[in-house]
Amino acid sequence: MAASCGGGFDYCAPYEYPESYAAFSILVAASAAINGRLLINAGYKPETCPNLFVLLYGPTGARKSEALMDATIDMLAGCEATHHVPILPMNSTPEALRNRLVKDSRCDPHVDELECDAAGHTGKARGVLISEEFTMLVGGADYQKHAADFLGKLWETPRPYETFATIAHGEQVIRNRYVVLGCCTTPDKFANIDFATLEGNLMRRLLVVSELGEAKESPRPRRNSVLLNALRDEFGRRLGTDAFGSVCMALSEGAARLNDEWYVNDLRRLRHEVAGAKAARFVNSLQVHAFKLGAVLHVLEGGDAEEMSEESLRMGFALVEALLPGILEVYNSLAPTPLGKLKARIVRAIAAAGAGGIEEGKVDTEIGAEGGIDHEAVTRARRQLMAEHRVKRNKEGRMVIAG
Repeated sequence: MAASCGGGFDYCAPYEYPESYAAFSILVAASAAINGRLLINAGYKPETCPNLFVLLYGPTGARKSEALMDATIDMLAGCEATHHVPILPMNSTPEALRNRLVKDSRCDPHVDELECDAAGHTGKARGVLISEEFTMLVGGADYQKHAADFLGKLWETPRPYETFATIAHGEQVIRNRYVVLGCCTTPDKFANIDFATLEGNLMRRLLVVSELGEAKESPRPRRNSVLLNALRDEFGRRLGTDAFGSVCMALSEGAARLNDEWYVNDLRRLRHEVAGAKAARFVNSLQVHAFKLGAVLHVLEGGDAEEMSEESLRMGFALVEALLPGILEVYNSLAPTPLGKLKARIVRAIAAAGAGGIEEGKVDTEIGAEGGIDHEAVTRARRQLMAEHRVKRNKEGRMVIAG
């Protein structure tokens, strides 16, 4: 992406980090600065908001975190016109993040969240979530599926509210959410995640920016004046609170025609070119990703917030297609982890027992003996499956498949 701000400089002037990291980090910051003020393609499907979920993927030392922090903490938070955008806690459990968003979506803390609508108190759950290590964001094995499902829900906009029921907090409501995600990971850390956790809704929502080459090095790294100074001013003018209000962004006539042509021709071609269920899920989300990217680029380039141009949408489609080869490569690296294999073995054993079920001890003993696995490890994996509601106890206390 080498678009100009009109001031004689590019978004992707030479940095210590790869240009793709710089570009998509800036898009994360711009997406956050929009702060829920745009509804794209209102009244039609897909109707969405431009909240991006971006994962910078590459080796240790590639300066992924540096790119992300320059564009968000240093520029977004440091820009007077956009400093109103909340920076969500960078280190938290999924429960703590949910509680924060529940609290933010209540304008009056003295009114119970279930009474908010009736009382007219409708707050907003907004902000940018930054994580320097994606695997820490989704947590350990006990948290992964729960965290991935929760993050996947946050990507779905617009929705007036989402409800959750927990033992500790009862029923909770998150209203008017607009959460942007910028995170990083290395291939070795990413490979340790149970692939079953990611192959569902969260993975297809992530725009994975993959750079697997050698990290750039410099004996005297220089703080980049383009990103932190010149771009910050233009960034504020085009995305600040005074730039535009809450509006519906329609597709221009040319953009609508381009969308129809892309959906009929290019999407069909891409579906035939990719292989595997995980890749197919992402391809089916390409249109929404293109709408989000096109909208962010459109206002970042100073376009009319009420109408997306054909050029902006074309760039949105071009960006998602440019990312696609790297994303498919990352998908192919998601081989089952030892934990994933163990869980699959347990599920198969319980399913083979039929409706009558099988004793817990027998599952743990037989699976452990069959694979030479420690009995306690099997027990922990089985309990995780129960926490994920994939298996359960029947009335007789025997293990059966949930559902």
